[in-house]
Amino acid sequence: MDEILSRELIENSEKEVIKNLSRDIRFDLPEKVLQFGTGGFLRGFTDYLIERANKEHLFNGSVLVVKSTPGSAANFARQDNLYTLNIRDKDINEFIISAPISRVVSALDQWEVLLEAAQNKDIQLVISNTTEAGLQFTDEDLSGSQTPNSFPGKLTTLLYKRYQALGGTAESGWVILPCELVVNNGNVLREMVLKLAERNGFGPAFTNWISDHNRFCNTIVDRIIPGKPDAGQQQKTFDHLGYKDQLLLECESYLLWAIEGDQQVRDALEFARIDKRVIITSDIEPYREQKLRLLNGTHTISVPLSFLCGLETVHQAVHDPLVSRFIQHVMQEEIAPTLEGISPEPSTYANEVFARFQNPHIEHLLLNIMFQQSTKMTLRNSATIQRYFERFGTAPRHMALGFAAYLCYMQSPDPSVQDDQATRISALWEGNSPETVVRQAVEILKLTADEQQAKNFTASVLPFLKALLEDSARNTLETFLNTNPATP
Repeated sequence: MDEILSRELIENSEKEVIKNLSRDIRFDLPEKVLQFGTGGFLRGFTDYLIERANKEHLFNGSVLVVKSTPGSAANFARQDNLYTLNIRDKDINEFIISAPISRVVSALDQWEVLLEAAQNKDIQLVISNTTEAGLQFTDEDLSGSQTPNSFPGKLTTLLYKRYQALGGTAESGWVILPCELVVNNGNVLREMVLKLAERNGFGPAFTNWISDHNRFCNTIVDRIIPGKPDAGQQQKTFDHLGYKDQLLLECESYLLWAIEGDQQVRDALEFARIDKRVIITSDIEPYREQKLRLLNGTHTISVPLSFLCGLETVHQAVHDPLVSRFIQHVMQEEIAPTLEGISPEPSTYANEVFARFQNPHIEHLLLNIMFQQSTKMTLRNSATIQRYFERFGTAPRHMALGFAAYLCYMQSPDPSVQDDQATRISALWEGNSPETVVRQAVEILKLTADEQQAKNFTASVLPFLKALLEDSARNTLETFLNTNPATP
């Protein structure tokens, strides 16, 4: 089979499966969205919603995607920016050909194209998923013609170009939806943009326009999208579809997008009407806390231990007799109790998340989850550790073991997995005792609230780290579980 997904293929194919999957696809819609990120998550989440809305004539707009990282976007060009989304659950196996992306532009090589796009009146929305590490402040000079290094720098420059071109009118402001898993991500991004604007001397009129007419919305996103299936499953899918698709994605059916906003935001997000699981509300805190701590936090604290136990995917982890017990206990006994008072009931939500982890059709690679693992450890788990201390007066022991496994893994992290702090954490092992490694890592990652918590957490982590250094992770975990009778 040599056919590759493309516009020509779906317009000319006589195959019934391709006709069915491409029904109601709309091309050549005006660009209404500027999206930072070519990864699978946004394509399987926000772009999925936009595609559905376009087919129902509810949005009628396409997405200009910004590629900020080095590397080729040849697969997008080769496939006319089309891709297939495979939604898989226990009783669901649905395929969708998606066409919301108009073009993919490299911020590194085509910056002038993006500066021109910033002046397009039709573009009203900005969506981003640059990971937690991408939503960091970098004090940089934005006065030149070169591409800014950071995402906030790029956004500030594009906003300034739009302000200059369109006269700073109220109508020219953007609704900005960061999807990075950072607490109050909209507020954080707005403050970075305002600081960069001030430091670059862009003037008070510009900063007033940002504050008054651009809406930076806090958001929380929830859908498990592991990305491309393994080679075997990929070939089976190609055989079923009758074409090849190098942008093929798999995801679960569950979806939640909570957006902090008012009627103005609702009016701008026309595509949100396509799905009741997109919730625009004045307070997203309950949704954010539940998802960030119980789903993402569980991933982050359990993945290094799962990996050291010889596992490769989340599905394997939640079906492993030892690792699954660890995961259930850390969710129910250490994370959920720190979320009391949040609705829905945390333990119930934890059960739902564990069931989603068990989806037999989602092969979520542990190494993919460990992307920017160090930053995630801080943002997803520090609040849980601190709240557990406040409530129980002691360290959460399962999280201590999970952190010990992280430190053990960071002695020699997989070079294919990006982690901006990997070099710094790995260097702690050079000539230092395990106690020093733990103490300094806890300090670097800001896991605890004060000196006493840091001392107690270090004391809890240290024996687990020594055990992992002396014995296998599986034996260490089995011994740990056998000495904790409360474990499910």
